[in-house]
Amino acid sequence: MVSGAGALASTFNETSLPSGDFPNTAPGYLLPFGTTTVIGQVNVEVGDIADFFEFQGLTPGSDILVSGITTDFDFDGLFMAAYTSGGTFLSGESLEGGSAFLTGLAPGDGKLVIEVAPFPGAEGLPCESCYGDYQVSVSNIPEPSAMAGTGLAMAAGALAWRRKRAKERN
Repeated sequence: MVSGAGALASTFNETSLPSGDFPNTAPGYLLPFGTTTVIGQVNVEVGDIADFFEFQGLTPGSDILVSGITTDFDFDGLFMAAYTSGGTFLSGESLEGGSAFLTGLAPGDGKLVIEVAPFPGAEGLPCESCYGDYQVSVSNIPEPSAMAGTGLAMAAGALAWRRKRAKERN
């Protein structure tokens, strides 16, 4: 997900914001560089009608996977959508079954805006008392050739380690 060999994945919790809440409009909160997972909540009853946040540092044009999960099943569910930093809609999916996945290419500027909001009811009307906890993660989808190269490198490293260890024992 994040450019650079030394990039580390980190988690950001919405409650760590001074306001305790992500903005309700795009582009939302710009997450710290290296953030790969967000934990949050929407609660319509207290005016938190949506959460918008923005991942940064994605490798432009790389294959990415956005995964969302929720444990709240007592209403119609949550909806997760992805946009470019310029506001162009990329993809969206309901978390109604407890999880959803979005795939695509990272935008050219390496920024991806995510919206999490209550999913409208069956009649299409907004939910007046919806709430829900969620977790959203972004990651690269490794290409098969990259996975093979990584496997070979790991095997070569293991072989070298075993040989070195055998020499030390003799």
